Amino acid sequence: MASETFTLELVSPAFLAGADQSSAESCELRVPSLRGQLRWWWRTLHAAHVDVPTLRRLEAAVWGSTDAASPVRLSLKPVKPPKVSLFDHKEKSRPKPQFEKAHNLVRPPNNKTTQGLFYLAYGMDENIKEHGKTIRKQRYYLEPGGRWDLGMICREGRFPVDAKNGKPIATELIERQARAAVSLLCRYGGVGSKARKGFGSFGEFKGNIDEEACRKGAYDLRKACLPEGYKAPVKFETPSRDHALPPIEIPLGTTDPWNALDRLGFAVQGYAQHYAHKERKEALGLPRRIHGPHSSAATWLGSSHPYLGKTAPKDFRHAAPVHYHLGKGNNGTLLVRVIAFPSSVLPDAGTSDTVLKGLLAHIEANLGPSTTAPAVGAPSAGAGKQPPAGAPALRFRKGQRVRVGEEEATVLDPRPGRNGMIYVNFEYGSEEVDPKDCTLLD
Repeated sequence: MASETFTLELVSPAFLAGADQSSAESCELRVPSLRGQLRWWWRTLHAAHVDVPTLRRLEAAVWGSTDAASPVRLSLKPVKPPKVSLFDHKEKSRPKPQFEKAHNLVRPPNNKTTQGLFYLAYGMDENIKEHGKTIRKQRYYLEPGGRWDLGMICREGRFPVDAKNGKPIATELIERQARAAVSLLCRYGGVGSKARKGFGSFGEFKGNIDEEACRKGAYDLRKACLPEGYKAPVKFETPSRDHALPPIEIPLGTTDPWNALDRLGFAVQGYAQHYAHKERKEALGLPRRIHGPHSSAATWLGSSHPYLGKTAPKDFRHAAPVHYHLGKGNNGTLLVRVIAFPSSVLPDAGTSDTVLKGLLAHIEANLGPSTTAPAVGAPSAGAGKQPPAGAPALRFRKGQRVRVGEEEATVLDPRPGRNGMIYVNFEYGSEEVDPKDCTLLD
């Protein structure tokens, strides 16, 4: 057997819970939830190289199944138990004044924009109807700064696990699989609800390995287990690290995770607003609905999803293909890492690739190292970087035709609002757009 211990430090608040999500006592980090995330990130190392049945057998050999226990045994020991708090930081749709001031949060630029923090934490503090009554449901979270020792004991494995004469997998190789999974989790992932939105992020631990070492360990496992001449499938069906878009890393210039999440939320939301009323919004995950700005009728996206079956689109789920992670830089300030996995079913590979590349570019352009919040009503309030001083603003006249992305529109109101946006009319309705994104056609 081989044993190791890693110290995990919580960098951003984590929404954790057992069966009772309304209990503070059940808000704790447990091995099963951690193991589930490790399995997910481990799969990304192999998804592009084996078919789904083979991937399942490899996963069972490393992480266990109903047929056999895992050769990787994990344990958690609190080193610095984090404080448990109720997510009770808003009044109606606004942050509570004391919370807003303490974390230097900026206000949304208009009434169509949700506070960035609450946009990312959607569902963690909400009003629902039960038995005809409106009830407020709030989740508990672990505050940042908590630390745990993650103990890991590895032994020899077998492939496949249900064969008496299965191939032995060396302890050293099993250990490399587990270490790779922990390294990827602490670099890109998180634990708990909203883990893909930057919550529940761990800092990188002492002794973690780089991605090249992760890939090498994955290759060595496949070489040891699979028959010589095994051919990778042409089409892979689950997120693959090999086919993810190049991740981005942006220093934020703050040590406050609440401020960082708020600014990230504004940047992410700003991109989604570019796709208002457009079916391509499906590329950001499901469920989503679109509707015209002057229509009460709503269309739920996902009606053509290959896995929909008999499920109504409004009840169908497909996780967002983007992971936001808060980490720590060398100087102790926070940074955000974003990794996106293009999907062939959201709604197709080409659209997914285009939309996700645009998202990463938008976040890089609108999120930066600013420790001072812009004034309320500033052109990029909550968005991060400001436009260069003296940059020329595009001027349009009412009725002019412009191109915005792949669409054509007519200018309705050419005067930039407080958020720097102008109103244009597309075939499907009117919306605000950034004048810098408009190309004059006549």
